[in-house]
Amino acid sequence: MFSVAVQPPSQARANTRLYPPLIAMGYPSGTTEADVPYLFATAVLRDSEGNLIPEQLVGTLTAGGACAEDRRLPGTSQPIVFMFPNLSVAYEGSYSIRVDVYRVDFGDAQGAILVDQVESRRFDVYDVDVPSQKPSPEEHSIIRKLRDQGYSVPSSPV
Repeated sequence: MFSVAVQPPSQARANTRLYPPLIAMGYPSGTTEADVPYLFATAVLRDSEGNLIPEQLVGTLTAGGACAEDRRLPGTSQPIVFMFPNLSVAYEGSYSIRVDVYRVDFGDAQGAILVDQVESRRFDVYDVDVPSQKPSPEEHSIIRKLRDQGYSVPSSPV
């Protein structure tokens, strides 16, 4: 099961990178560490009525899976993370971001199988400056752990 481990800010300015960045994390059922290269996720924007509006979400909308823990710890289950470090929303409104997690399946006609879907909390986008927000202590811990492992997680824009 996956969850949104680092939520987007509760409010953001249109056409400005979301900080904290969206990070989904979880333990995909039926997969092992060897499957990580075959996992990927996509991000899609949903309006306040649940409609998909992908053309308004800007940035890198696909992420490959990465192990969030030290691989040198044998026998432990490694959570998989998907980072979306440079997302922004083009227009003001109330939104959420859905993350769809897939596993590449060469035997499937479409080439991939949906493993899980998770959705961020709702956030508001304005066409004016809004106060910057910091990640929660738990989110900060996840971001720090990923940075310590060499993953490029953006810093606060201010």
